[in-house]
Amino acid sequence: MSTALAENERRRRIEMDRARNIQRQLLPGKVDVFGLRVAHFYRPADDVAGDYYDVIVRPGGECLVAVADVTGHGVPAALSAAMLKAYLQDASEHLRDASDILSYLNRRLTGVAQTENFATMFVAVVDSDRKMLRYASAGHDPGLLVAADGHVRELPSTGLLLGVLDDADWTTNTVRVGAADRLLLSTDGVTDAMNPSGERFGRKRLIEELTAGAGRSIEECIGRIRHALHEHCGRRVPADDITLLALEIVGDSITDRATEQ
Repeated sequence: MSTALAENERRRRIEMDRARNIQRQLLPGKVDVFGLRVAHFYRPADDVAGDYYDVIVRPGGECLVAVADVTGHGVPAALSAAMLKAYLQDASEHLRDASDILSYLNRRLTGVAQTENFATMFVAVVDSDRKMLRYASAGHDPGLLVAADGHVRELPSTGLLLGVLDDADWTTNTVRVGAADRLLLSTDGVTDAMNPSGERFGRKRLIEELTAGAGRSIEECIGRIRHALHEHCGRRVPADDITLLALEIVGDSITDRATEQ
């Protein structure tokens, strides 16, 4: 019996290794986008994750970026994340508005997923030529927009989580950005990360680490946050998936201002 159990565990590990590799292949690798610098960090809590992020270059110079967090962990959450990947690729080909993309994803997700399988998601369309960012957020942690002068602005949710109501809708917000402005998107695994004493990493600490890395490259900035998380958690294993996606605008400076549609 012990031999059979050991063999079953060996096969399970092989299958999970394959599943982990497949999931990583669904994520973007090195991203080369004209007018943008991109950096990211991704750490599943289990073999596979319910977190998902993507960067899609579209015709006309626009770039679509997204970060999602499916409820739960492990294989069920990873399958839903994979579905979001496929749906987003399809939506990006024929929808331009961020809120329309969320509506499309929501209809697909509610049509096939279990009722308790929800997801938060932040979708942004970045036009580096016009220095414009248009975003919609389905209950996701606020994005953090750091201007070149160090001012930090939160980009809050504009509607419900995905999977709650099949006819839900979202608002698209439009933000002017300038050269050296940075956008950080993350999942709640970052702010909820606990140290051995049970203290959360928190949004305040995230903002502090983000702004402290303003004089460094976008990759070094993500590395700084990653190091801070490692020091905070110590030997404690993260209870949730951790995802960070950062963008930096490259080009001529434009005075920041924001309008909401």
